[in-house]
Amino acid sequence: MIVLFIAIAVIVLFILIAKNIQDNEDVKRIESSYEHTVYQREETERREKEIADKEKEIAEKATLISQEPFFKGVGGKINMAIKGLYFRTTNDIESARQLCYGDIIYLVKDIENEKDAYAVAVYTKNGAHIGYIPREYSMGMTQLLDLGIEPKCMITKKTFHEIPYLYMDVYYKNSEQEKIDERLESELVEKFKRLGFKETSILRWDLITKNRPKPYETTVDISAYRNNGGFDITETLKSKDKIRDIRYFYMDNIGKNNYEIAEKLEKSNELEMAIKKYEENIDIEEVIAASAIRLSILYKKIKQYQKIIPMLKIATEKARKFGDDAEINKLNDRLNMFLNNASFMKKYGGVTEDKIDSNEN
Repeated sequence: MIVLFIAIAVIVLFILIAKNIQDNEDVKRIESSYEHTVYQREETERREKEIADKEKEIAEKATLISQEPFFKGVGGKINMAIKGLYFRTTNDIESARQLCYGDIIYLVKDIENEKDAYAVAVYTKNGAHIGYIPREYSMGMTQLLDLGIEPKCMITKKTFHEIPYLYMDVYYKNSEQEKIDERLESELVEKFKRLGFKETSILRWDLITKNRPKPYETTVDISAYRNNGGFDITETLKSKDKIRDIRYFYMDNIGKNNYEIAEKLEKSNELEMAIKKYEENIDIEEVIAASAIRLSILYKKIKQYQKIIPMLKIATEKARKFGDDAEINKLNDRLNMFLNNASFMKKYGGVTEDKIDSNEN
């Protein structure tokens, strides 16, 4: 009987001990669960604060950027990444892979975007939606579009990842600059026509590294857009069974080539031929200041003094069309140097054959 009692007591004791252990484990689990819940809540709050701070930072940056002259209708250019291609459709991504440097793309306000009231989408000419402009630019770009200004957009870089990173130039001009540049663009195209599309092709294409024209392709049309002191050229090429466009940057390619040839002709003392190259540059309005300065030196060497001042005046007027103050100042300084030189003015007037004092080299 005693043994039975002891056995029961031991069993009860073990049960109590086991229950106590279980209770302790339950308490630990509860405490652990509570701590985990607290941690999750704190982590969620931390992340929400980070997101809120980031949103605030972006909003402040967007507000600041929107005040820049570019977004006030003054004109200019901005290079930016195209965001969000990863989230686009397979067809959109494939269209993005086909893009090349110089391809034109378009901006469209996304008024139904729930995440950004100022969202501006980017589309290809075929209607593929390839992403958005960076959010910090969206407010400024929206107000620019609301002004009725439609910036030109051009692909400037594409990586070769499976889903490529894309970058673009966004640029436009104010109305005054637009008028000036339209005239310069028209004059450049007319110059190419006058000199011959075929005859100037090698020099026009000097900077093209990809998609160079093939020998069997001929140029049927050229359009120009003045940009960064030069011109973005779109050239339409035609072959037997295909028409395609190429795009490249042109900046005094013909004039620079003429100038290099003229320098070599000078070194070999073929002055008359060098003069013709420099005169051609004044005529086609490329490398104007440098060519005019060399002409003034060569005219003196061959004693054609009467040509110097008229040539410098013509060159100065041509340079004014491009609004390059540095070039204009060089030409004015050169012109004034001759006008203020009494000895030269005698020579220019044909009064005497005295030697002209100068420090030229």
